[in-house]
Amino acid sequence: MHPVVADANRVRLAASADAEHAAVQRTAVALLEAAAARLDPARPGDWPTWRLLRPHLNAAIDLLADDLEPAVLARLLAVSAVGTEALLGAGRLAAAEKLARANVAAATFLSRDDPAALTARGYLARTLVRQGRSGDAETIYRELLADRLRVQGDDHLDTLATRHDLAAALGVQGRYGEAEQLYRELLADDDRLRGPDHRETLAARYNLARMIGLQGRYADGTPRRSRCTAGSWPTGAASLVMTTRTPWPPGTGWPGSSASAAGTARRRSCATRSWMTGAGCSATTTRTTCPPGTGSPG
Repeated sequence: MHPVVADANRVRLAASADAEHAAVQRTAVALLEAAAARLDPARPGDWPTWRLLRPHLNAAIDLLADDLEPAVLARLLAVSAVGTEALLGAGRLAAAEKLARANVAAATFLSRDDPAALTARGYLARTLVRQGRSGDAETIYRELLADRLRVQGDDHLDTLATRHDLAAALGVQGRYGEAEQLYRELLADDDRLRGPDHRETLAARYNLARMIGLQGRYADGTPRRSRCTAGSWPTGAASLVMTTRTPWPPGTGWPGSSASAAGTARRRSCATRSWMTGAGCSATTTRTTCPPGTGSPG
């Protein structure tokens, strides 16, 4: 849309009746949801479209966040979180951070305990890790974990995911002993809540073995690595498996929603990189580079 037309529409919208104003806002968010519903954040072929969608997400957040109904704002932030995931996958780290920071700023108009606000903070931390700023990410993860424990409890999947992220942030800083302790605790909870063969349990086991090996205790780490299914995880030098859960708004027909057969087909086509971790969420593994010169166990 031409900038002059956009500005004219904004002026008219500002002067419209409250009911019309709210209806237009809801329609704008619904259009963004519909556009994103056809895209997969983990599919490289969709990344160019996500890049085109990003300015519209940023504009909607900047212009509407302080005036949206809380439920509608939460929907907008859910779409934007998936957009952040896509930008990270495409390697557009600066754009991902800009969008993530806009999400966190917009989330201040929600309760601090709102799931969308918690998710926004987690994605900002993830963008920082990808840029090598793991110390800053650690601070966010620790605060986020405290809030998740208070609001959602020890056994909630989002709490477990944040614990995974915190352990990974410590690992990429070279703090292997601290990361090892967190992974030991995580592995016990993943075994209890997900089962020993769940992919996130395997991720915790693999990362625990790496943390042990990176401390030079290869004999301790090798048996744990051997328990991971052959070919399930990359074993190249200096990599760490991280797990991310992507929120999908309920009822949209996105991956994880029973509202769309297309979502099921998309999950099958992406089976090597994502899996379901509960209603309305998709988990994705990524590899994060450990500090140079650390080598690989064995």
